[in-house]
Amino acid sequence: MDDRGHSFWVVLLTLFLALALSVYPLPFWARWLRPDWAVMVICFWVLFLPNRVGVGWAWLAGLLMDLLHGSYLGQNAFALSIVAYFAHVSHQRVRMSGYRKQAVFIFSMVTVHILLGQWVQNLMGVADISLLVVLQALTSALSWPLLHVAMTYLCYRFVVS
Repeated sequence: MDDRGHSFWVVLLTLFLALALSVYPLPFWARWLRPDWAVMVICFWVLFLPNRVGVGWAWLAGLLMDLLHGSYLGQNAFALSIVAYFAHVSHQRVRMSGYRKQAVFIFSMVTVHILLGQWVQNLMGVADISLLVVLQALTSALSWPLLHVAMTYLCYRFVVS
């Protein structure tokens, strides 16, 4: 039995859920505490299904993210593609690591995503630079084990391989 159909729909559903969580309204004081769900979900799929999910999926998710956030078209697509490339290059080492090392990897990938976005905004002359972006990377790293367990459950439940 071919499970490619399940894989496609589960990946698509989790990406849409991550994008929805990225625009869910939060109070002003909590906006820096929002984990970067899109980066974490892309990293999960690239790390654990590297032959099916890669830079192309990240680029499409980034374009949708650009449309949802109203940012420059291609800003998040570029940044998520770079993150997906780094995740793909290091997927064998990272997925065999424990949660702590994976959380450090997620922290660095979210930081790369944020810095690339800041760089593109800086090129356009509208950068909003703040050290509070580290909080978003930190909350992403701290929520990685929970996301990992939930996504692994989905993989087993829907026979994603």
